[in-house]
Amino acid sequence: MNIYVIRHGKTIFNTMGRSQGWSDSPLTPEGILGAEDVGRGLARSGIVFDRAYSGDLSRQRKTARLILDHMGQEALPVVEIEDFREVGFGCYEAAQDEEMYVYPARKYGCKNMEELWQKVGLKPVVDAIAESDTLLHMAEDYETACRRMKSALDTVAQELERCGDENAMVVTSGMSLNCLIEWLGGEVQGPIENCSVTKIIYDGHTYQMKTIGDESYLELGRSNSSRSGQF
Repeated sequence: MNIYVIRHGKTIFNTMGRSQGWSDSPLTPEGILGAEDVGRGLARSGIVFDRAYSGDLSRQRKTARLILDHMGQEALPVVEIEDFREVGFGCYEAAQDEEMYVYPARKYGCKNMEELWQKVGLKPVVDAIAESDTLLHMAEDYETACRRMKSALDTVAQELERCGDENAMVVTSGMSLNCLIEWLGGEVQGPIENCSVTKIIYDGHTYQMKTIGDESYLELGRSNSSRSGQF
């Protein structure tokens, strides 16, 4: 059984360099085209989804619907699972990205976000963000985010197995997807790009990471697009 986990299309907050978490912002025109392109690319690759899921945030729902519509699967419903939403950032919701990383960078002696990713890794950074949310105490720690993402993935896998289906699509967000990848034993190398595809194989007992952050479907769909102009 194949589970294709896709990061949502680019949003206004992504473009402005703001964290999103459980907050939301609309897809930009570039984000809409990206979702359409990855849908075309998946279709061109001969992939047909039996089931489709997304988190409950509008950027995730919208991306999922656009992908399916441009695969010719307009009739397939998108089932929302709240646990596929982004990591919660508490008091840093909608803040500039740099603001959210001030405390983790200071704690680990790093200059910026890029150095944090390279030298420290995902878990310490997520936990430091949660630790520094002394205003709301709502930012999620690493284990909390990982466990709910894994629980949501288990729900998808069990439904595939129960119904005898082969392929499922899940649309989620970047940091939550990286948490899931690492929790399943995959290697996190940095931020997951918008509309990239991570393929997970489930054999009825265990999960295997097949690809991580694959942009080939996006590129294939873009190369076969009839639209004029580009971003």
